[in-house]
Parts: sequence; structure tokens; C-alpha cells
Amino acid sequence: MKVLLLLIVFSLFTTKNVYAQIDKITKNGNDIVIDNTKVYKNILSQSQNNNVFLSEFNDKQALERTTESISKEEISITFSDDNSLFDCIYSSKYSYFTHLPIGQSVCGLNLEISETTLDNIHEYLKSNVLNEGKASDLDAQPIEFKLTSIKDISIYISANSTDDIVNENSFLVIKSNDKYKKIKTDRNNRYYIEFNRNQEPVALVLYNGTVKKLDYDNLKKFITE
Repeated sequence: MKVLLLLIVFSLFTTKNVYAQIDKITKNGNDIVIDNTKVYKNILSQSQNNNVFLSEFNDKQALERTTESISKEEISITFSDDNSLFDCIYSSKYSYFTHLPIGQSVCGLNLEISETTLDNIHEYLKSNVLNEGKASDLDAQPIEFKLTSIKDISIYISANSTDDIVNENSFLVIKSNDKYKKIKTDRNNRYYIEFNRNQEPVALVLYNGTVKKLDYDNLKKFITE
């Protein structure tokens, strides 16, 4: 009986700590409040083309921004360890030309938490540095085009047919010389090509609830596994 009571108390204590961590960032109208003291005005919003709300990314609190545009872009914005700055931006959307998933990210931004930063979020993504394909890519089967290269490693997005694209059944193809690996992608298995502040691709991020970041050296090992 004593053992059972101790387990219950420990469970309540653990649960309380988890909820305390989750509630570190709260909302008050359109404002967010951090540590019950720091208030950031007009961070949250809700409209047809711009919804910003508190969410989670990589098991931590984050902001999520969604849009009802054709691209169906979803952006996750993470906070620094002390929640004083925006740290990373992860963007997942569909190519306007092929409707294949396009994902990219950038970290180490140290951006001010403000409405102005959110309004200019795409300035930090620099979406023109990632190939999104073209309509003629749909003519061939399998459908495939190169997203980018990390040194001598090429990363492609591919689907067997337009029906597979409609059903969100696609995959990444990672190639280096005669080695290659395919990775399934869908709404629950996303990818992001991570760029540094100089707009250079430096890693492949795989995400299914937790982040797995593969830089060049780890990608080399990953292909041969």
C-alpha cells in the first residue's frame, strides 16, 4: 500500500512538472506571456491568410503559422533555450508547380520576439535558394527533381505518379556517387533542408515529432547504412 501511495505521489509530481514546463509560455488575447512576466504584444493572430497560434515542435513550445494559400504553408517558429528570442524557423509547404512537399529551415537566428519579426518571416527563409521544380517535371514518371546539394550529396523529391502526389505519397532520394537512399515523406514524416545564415544548405532535417538533423558527415553515413 505504501509503495502504491509513493508511486501515485511521484506520478502527480512528475505530471505537475510537465504541465509547468508546457505552461511556461501562455497566451492572453493576441499576446503571449513568458514566465508570467514578459508580455509580447500582438504575436498571435487569426485570419484567412495568417493564423499564428501556440503549438509544439520537437516536444517544446513553439509558434505555428499557417496559411490558406495554394501552398498550404505551415511554419513552426521555435524559441531559444531561455525563451527570450526566436531561434529556428521550419517551413513546410507544397510546390506551386508540382504540389510536392517543399521543406526548409534555418536556425541560430536570435531574432526579437515581435509582430514585426513575424511579418518579415520569409526574409529569413529566403525561399528562392531551394528548387521547387516546374510544371514540366510532371511529364516524366517517376516524377523527380533536385531540391539542392550539400557538397557532393544531391537531394531529390520524387513521386511515382500524379496520383501519388494527390495522395501525398512521395519520398526523398539522397544520392552520392553510386550510393543512394529513399525516405518516405508525408504529413507525419516531414523533411527540411536546413540553411545557414549565408543561405548555404548544411543539413537535412527529418521530423516525425522529433528532430533528426543530418549534417554532411552524418548524411554520408546515413546513405551507406
